[in-house]
Amino acid sequence: MDRSTDYRRRINNVVNHVSADLTRHHTIDELAGIAHFSKFHFLRLFKAITGETLAQCVQRLRLEAAASSLIYKTTRSITDIALDHGFSSSANFAKAFNRHFGCSPSSFRRTRNRTDFQKSNFGKANPDSKSHIDEAGLVVEIVDQTDLCLAYLRNIGPYNHKGIGSMFDELISWSNDNSYLAPHAQSYGITWSDSHITDESTWRYDACVTVIETAKADGRFGLLKLEGGRIARLSVTLNPTEMSKLGDYWDWFLGNWLPESGYEPAPRPSFEHYGSVAGSNGQPVCLCLPIQNIKE
Repeated sequence: MDRSTDYRRRINNVVNHVSADLTRHHTIDELAGIAHFSKFHFLRLFKAITGETLAQCVQRLRLEAAASSLIYKTTRSITDIALDHGFSSSANFAKAFNRHFGCSPSSFRRTRNRTDFQKSNFGKANPDSKSHIDEAGLVVEIVDQTDLCLAYLRNIGPYNHKGIGSMFDELISWSNDNSYLAPHAQSYGITWSDSHITDESTWRYDACVTVIETAKADGRFGLLKLEGGRIARLSVTLNPTEMSKLGDYWDWFLGNWLPESGYEPAPRPSFEHYGSVAGSNGQPVCLCLPIQNIKE
């Protein structure tokens, strides 16, 4: 086994654990145990593998999630959003936010749809921008998603559709070779990062397939459980050369449908369902947005 890829998978488990509840203050002993590293070496290994200290990583994840809430949870006050994401006060949140994004949380929220703000790469969806898709016939369903047991390979950095395709080929081959694929196995992509808020060097995307409960992680290949719940689902049919258009559909979904829906994003990652592992080209891609009732 390649030791470096095994180490990276174990650090990925820590990032997944922290991301699942950004309000908690995790102990070094707890996170070192999740990575199966000695607590005496864990922090140095984390920095060497990710390029960030643990504290920097946790702070960045909290700030990015809070920035998304400022855009999409318009009824939540800045103080509530600060507390929602593990900050002790709105003042501490504002200082950290300004250091990271170069503006105050109130300015970020107020100017998120202005043209100059869009050019600064803040704010995923701009409902006033010209759509590059045919909106006629787009239908969003509200459904209940079950928990999913997934094997995954993670990409850190800019999205590349050809490279992501190769990741799926490798993941499916590994799952097949180990007899891990679930019956009627499905493929998914988890988009952990909002590409218009997060610096592209830290974008996280997981290529995933459904596997049996007894599957074992190995080397680069990790396992995770994607929590179920209520989702909004938008189905689009694209051929392989059109996959770059998914971003336009996400922008319509978040910028046009969501504000009028009566819902807000739930604290779970958005994901894409690509259909059966054994399927053919032309399967619809389902954009899946975890939702909850608006909190007043």
